Amino acid sequence: MPPFRLFVLLITTAAVMAIDWAPGYQEKLPSVDEPERTYRAYLPPQYPGEAPGLPILFLSSPDGNPDLKEYQAWSDRQGVILIGIDSSKNGPRDNNIRAQELVLKTLAQEKLVFHPHLWFSSGGSGGAQSSWLLASRYERNFAGILMVAQGGWAHEGFTLGKHLAIAWLHGKDDPIVRFVADGERIQKGLGNPTKRVVIPGEHVFGSNAQRVELLEWIFITGVLNQPYLDAPTRGRLTAAQAERLQAQLEKGEFAACRSEAETVIGMPLFAKHPHAKAILTCWQAAVAAEALAATEPRLRVRLAAEASADPRMRSASKAKELKDILSDVRKDKDLNAEAQAAKMWVSVRAAEQDTRSKAKGVRMDVAKAAFAIVNRYPNTLAAADAQKLIDSLRAELGE
Repeated sequence: MPPFRLFVLLITTAAVMAIDWAPGYQEKLPSVDEPERTYRAYLPPQYPGEAPGLPILFLSSPDGNPDLKEYQAWSDRQGVILIGIDSSKNGPRDNNIRAQELVLKTLAQEKLVFHPHLWFSSGGSGGAQSSWLLASRYERNFAGILMVAQGGWAHEGFTLGKHLAIAWLHGKDDPIVRFVADGERIQKGLGNPTKRVVIPGEHVFGSNAQRVELLEWIFITGVLNQPYLDAPTRGRLTAAQAERLQAQLEKGEFAACRSEAETVIGMPLFAKHPHAKAILTCWQAAVAAEALAATEPRLRVRLAAEASADPRMRSASKAKELKDILSDVRKDKDLNAEAQAAKMWVSVRAAEQDTRSKAKGVRMDVAKAAFAIVNRYPNTLAAADAQKLIDSLRAELGE
């Protein structure tokens, strides 16, 4: 080997052994054995956290060099380490497996502190397929995966452990829809908690907000469902979630509090949540506050009607005030339509959540109920949401 190349190799290899794991962003970090294979890392302010370490999210991209910065706000909020595997990209499967294994070896050698049973992964298109392969090889370590614009490898026998939370996000007209359907069917059959979101378009990745919402879902579900997770960590993370929701409520961040709390409440695993009562109370308060604070008449009526029709709001302290908003709506044709459509939407939404793992015929009944809203109250806010659900169900059922 020429002296100059040997010198560069020695310097690069030495750099592998001198990473300062401090909160913040670092890129072009060399892997051991093959320093030309790099990775990038973002450590949230909570690092290193309490033993045995913080959760970790591995990201891959179809073109390599995944962008970590779009998830940094979520990382900061949840205290999750982000790792981007630069040389994992569209192409031979062996290349991506090699890239993943070298990054894992480097992280171990460099003594990055992360939890052994709270691993998550995500990527888009080919990056999603690589993420699935990683999770399939380390089932006990992984708690969840987000697949964007790809279906996974379950149809080829690379299934994931039944405890993993799996979410899919894909375009309605994406050619990979049948692979998503196969993966969802196989993994649901194994017992995995799953969630599938269909958006307009073909091979699209959705918005950052849509992906973050699904990351939130797999994270929360994974924390509750990971059988190998130690009790202190589970208790600490669920307590932090309840505290964060309460803080959002006190700051007047009603929509954010309602959205996050509803994600948890809507999960089949909610009964397992150590702080279920506190989270339900936060959600009730946020729902009521959001309705009472609305100034646009149609939105105010819609929110109040949905809250009043939701059985989970019966014990809410503001239940009477919400009903008072609706006391005079019959005098206004348009507002009365908003109220009636909103009440129907509550039932449709609940049915959709309850029948996600049911037969095609049952799912079609949900679509018909949604169509009834669109047909009867076409110009209402609820009708717009019902139409989105109809489009999503059509894509899911291949109609």
